[in-house]
Amino acid sequence: MTLSLSGDLRGRHCAIKILLMRAIPDNNLAYPIKIELATGGGGTGFFLNDDGTVYVVTAKHVLFEPKKGIALSEKFAIFAQPRDQGEDVYSEFSVDLKLILSETKNAKMSTTHDVVIIKFFDVKTAKFCEGITVDKQSKSGIIGVSLGSIKKFDEVLISNEVFVMGYPSSIGLKQTPQIDYNKPLLRNGIVAGKNKDRKIIILDAEVYPGNSGGPVIQVTRESLADISYSVIGLVSEFVPFAHKTVSRKDSILNNSGYSIVTPIDPVLELL
Repeated sequence: MTLSLSGDLRGRHCAIKILLMRAIPDNNLAYPIKIELATGGGGTGFFLNDDGTVYVVTAKHVLFEPKKGIALSEKFAIFAQPRDQGEDVYSEFSVDLKLILSETKNAKMSTTHDVVIIKFFDVKTAKFCEGITVDKQSKSGIIGVSLGSIKKFDEVLISNEVFVMGYPSSIGLKQTPQIDYNKPLLRNGIVAGKNKDRKIIILDAEVYPGNSGGPVIQVTRESLADISYSVIGLVSEFVPFAHKTVSRKDSILNNSGYSIVTPIDPVLELL
């Protein structure tokens, strides 16, 4: 928040003008994209720009069965927020996953982490990749995360503030909608820990089905006056805790409030 004062030398008239600023840059709000499978369900993702190519990045389990690696749906839709937050028109795209998978270089998934990337747009030729159909485009266009706006696993700092962005479509009352499911929701938390053996990040921020694949932004104070906002990875799963009920012998897994993030490193390895 910036405070500016104006008035005459004797201070008889003093006007205070408050300029409101977000906790994160405006364009960061357009990072998360909504993924809807043709068969139902879906999750979140984001665009990543690398050397003239734009990729879709999301959690592997959003599009594929975790153990078998079989696609959950041959087709899915992408809804992207406009770069200009004052615009109400979203960009919409249809994705033929079967066609994309037939081209071995157009989709890659990690064998060690919960992440998949899909070629989306070729900047050099100004063409969408095969299997991508444009249904609607916003006037201000879409925005992707640049490689200059990321931080790797070793640069993630425990206790730093984070923002989790996504489309938790599993929450809320569908009969009396409390949430606009076409717009992403943010959660605020901190980096609670890091598992170096598994190379994953633990957040003190609750996530729900639908958040999977969503970008996580770390706020880093580089100096007293310099603050950076960097994507450190994507949401993978929540951390459960077992609660034994009185009437049942087995335990119910509840959301502990902690969540697991796949760092950006395996995404870069796929690139």
